[in-house]
Amino acid sequence: MLMDGKSVGLGQLLKPEVTSRADELREQGNQFFREQKFSKAIWAYSEAIEEYPFDARLFSNRAAAQMGQLQVLYRSMPGSAVEDNSYFKEALKDLNKAIDIDPTYVKAYARKGQLWLIVNNKDEARASYEAGLRVDPANGECRAGCDSCG
Repeated sequence: MLMDGKSVGLGQLLKPEVTSRADELREQGNQFFREQKFSKAIWAYSEAIEEYPFDARLFSNRAAAQMGQLQVLYRSMPGSAVEDNSYFKEALKDLNKAIDIDPTYVKAYARKGQLWLIVNNKDEARASYEAGLRVDPANGECRAGCDSCG
């Protein structure tokens, strides 16, 4: 949607005053993530999503925590099992939801590229990074991601 000539995600249009609880939970999730307490971060972001399911950042952040958990488990898993893991599937679902909510949220495209690289799927990773670059051609994370795909 366009407001004042700028693209605005649905979450930004509908954001009620009640989001303070969701914001608190997001900050709590961010702290858990920084401490690499990925299970607790997933819980906090999930609670925030229950409060306010219109914020692309919440879904993208929960995906990042799932990716963190996946990378911890990945060390003990054969590569073929990673893509079948529930953390992978849920992270992909969350990133797609984040993009649906706000197609201009480039960080979700970058994280989706990173997720595909975890399972060494460079074609899907490149497609995700390129989608992000279509939104923001100057985005360094997506540009570097494309370069890493060869």
